[in-house]
Amino acid sequence: MPTFPSPLPLTAFEEYMLRDDRPEYPMSIIARLRFAGELDREVTMEALATVVASHTLLRAKVHKTPAGRLKWIAAADSPPVISWFDGMGHDRLPAMQPIDLFLEAGSKFWATADWQQSSLVMQIHHATCDGKAVFQILDDFVRSYARISAGKQSTTQLSPFDPQCLPGRGSFGLTVGKYLRMLPLQLLGLSRVGMFFLQRPVPLLERIAAIPRALPAGFPEVKAASLDVEEVRKLSAAAADAKVTVNDWLVRDFFVAIDDFRARHATTTCGEWIRIAVPMDLRHEAGNRMPAANVVSMVFLDRTPKHIGDPAGLLRSIHAEMDSIRRRRLGLIFIVALWGVRLLPGGLAKWVNRNCCETTCVLSNLGRVMAASPLPRCNERIVAGNVVLDGVDFFAPVRSGTAVSMALVYYAGGLRLCMQYDSRRITEAQADDLMATYLRKIRASTDAASRSVHGCPTSGRVTSVADPLLEITR
Repeated sequence: MPTFPSPLPLTAFEEYMLRDDRPEYPMSIIARLRFAGELDREVTMEALATVVASHTLLRAKVHKTPAGRLKWIAAADSPPVISWFDGMGHDRLPAMQPIDLFLEAGSKFWATADWQQSSLVMQIHHATCDGKAVFQILDDFVRSYARISAGKQSTTQLSPFDPQCLPGRGSFGLTVGKYLRMLPLQLLGLSRVGMFFLQRPVPLLERIAAIPRALPAGFPEVKAASLDVEEVRKLSAAAADAKVTVNDWLVRDFFVAIDDFRARHATTTCGEWIRIAVPMDLRHEAGNRMPAANVVSMVFLDRTPKHIGDPAGLLRSIHAEMDSIRRRRLGLIFIVALWGVRLLPGGLAKWVNRNCCETTCVLSNLGRVMAASPLPRCNERIVAGNVVLDGVDFFAPVRSGTAVSMALVYYAGGLRLCMQYDSRRITEAQADDLMATYLRKIRASTDAASRSVHGCPTSGRVTSVADPLLEITR
């Protein structure tokens, strides 16, 4: 069974995810594969064992050295933990508990199966891997399930991952020399650091006096909704006509939905900052052979209700800002900031325990998942042995002060909106309201764009913004 060079020091982002984990706010990613047909239990177990053997951090624990350093330790070879549930259905998740990486590996699995439908659910600690890596794991599971089901006749190949690549997961393909050469492009990121600390964001709703140090009884609490193939086509056409990305469009509509929701449920003022955290994939071509890991950063988009009140201008500013972030690789700024905080007294442990609202909401776009799968498809859905992968869900964690995380997953031509929410901050009815509001804003904006003949001459077109990161602070 392949493994990594052990012990392996945690990267700054991995330590940030570990330090931010707490009993009342588990830093757990939850993903679900929804199948038509009945999963074979023996094949499922064998496929999971193959996957965990390939992605070695799934079976690693964290060890704290006498000097206080945190390192990954390869766990002894053992089969993955999977629990079977009857009658769980596609609309329910099993009750979960936090994962303690000092005592156990960072991944757990659940499955349910009957003759009509089945589900595979994975809970994984965010210090172990990021969202894109979760779908590396799940794609390998589906491939492995199909290969085992076909027996000797199978020609399906698993992705070739090399655990010896893991020591480079925190370098993002950069050497010190390469980073110094791109430093002039990174200097604009200094304004982002200042904005992060000076522009204090507001929570989604007014915060309550205290959060009990315990999980809600129904953890994880989630909601999901979908846009169908035709709605996604209209969305893509609207974004293309406006010369922005679909992600820019969806971020804009999320800002509008949040502002609408807060106006109806909380007191708002024009000077408040609403902040959306957006994960940024930092993978590079040379890292394609790396097993599941964290190769990600975060950027933070801040707007006031005044900015949000001009949806066309908001879209232009988001496009300009995100384009600048991509071209200048400003996602690295957050990683550099984590490196710096590590050197301060108290380090990351002190920073993540400030108990204040750092982000109003999270919006994570996972893109088109399993798009490169070699398996056959039926109505754009992957066929794996005796089952068809009907749908995919992904729920990002929430933290103190951030009541909602929203994830966007494209599969089989549709778009799945997946929300995890904190029931101590908002009620289930309010969570339903926010999801419905977001769907309504997306449909309204795309319908308006499609009704416009060739789009508006200027309002939908992106104009250049000389300094988008300063422009939005005015």
